[in-house]
Amino acid sequence: MPYATLMVPVDDSETSTARIAFACELAEHFGCSLLGVAARRPKAPFIEPNATMAAVRELVAAEMEKAEASLQRAEMRFRALIGPRNILSEWRSTLTNLTTIVAAEARAVDLIVIGRSRPGTTTPSYAMDPGDALMGAGRPVLVTPPDVPAEAVMSHVVIAWTDSREARRAVVDAMPFLQAAAQVTVLEVCGSDDIGNAGAGTADIVAFLALHAVAAEAAVLPAVGLSIAQRIMAFARDEKAGLIVMGAYGHARLGEWAFGGVTREMLETSPVCLLLSR
Repeated sequence: MPYATLMVPVDDSETSTARIAFACELAEHFGCSLLGVAARRPKAPFIEPNATMAAVRELVAAEMEKAEASLQRAEMRFRALIGPRNILSEWRSTLTNLTTIVAAEARAVDLIVIGRSRPGTTTPSYAMDPGDALMGAGRPVLVTPPDVPAEAVMSHVVIAWTDSREARRAVVDAMPFLQAAAQVTVLEVCGSDDIGNAGAGTADIVAFLALHAVAAEAAVLPAVGLSIAQRIMAFARDEKAGLIVMGAYGHARLGEWAFGGVTREMLETSPVCLLLSR
């Protein structure tokens, strides 16, 4: 099924502009619409112990104005980047946290484009965490590193395969990218004793993709000397891949999302775009 609508969260981080432009290029490529969303929860003001109710109301109103001004700036940034492009777009914003609006508005879209900050840079507390979007939205999430052009994802797509529900879902969710890609590889990293079984599984996925007009090849690598995530990323780098497709594994723990080791490492360090489903 082709993508009909993409979502891009907008914030005040330094990578937001690049992320919006990336989403615009994808929307143009797929001929779909783009939904921009933003949210800011007003800060709780510091209130002096002897402050009057009038003073408290004034402080609260000032924080509300700051939050609303931030949303207006986000909308202006989004509309300015949309302006010269032939894209059907929509804007939605609210005074809450970004995780809440993304989870709610995900019902209206096929794919969510989330940015990842540069290592060593400070991410605003109100910016979107890719893990929160992945676990709460019920939609595939495309995580983009900084400064990656959108056309790169159409070059070589690597499916990081493991025979699981999440990986099967990811293959289907990524089908528009797979059908547009110049090259597709189904990669499984496994133990030395599992290479035969892995070969049978990747062959089935290659055959499945062929039924959907995707010409793919299979590759099986032993997990020796490196973590599975490192193996996947090394393969993607060596093959000059622009997108890695994979299932994501995680669960709620003490009010936070706990990810499996491969998912966590890929989210934190992948040098190329990731399309994740769960």
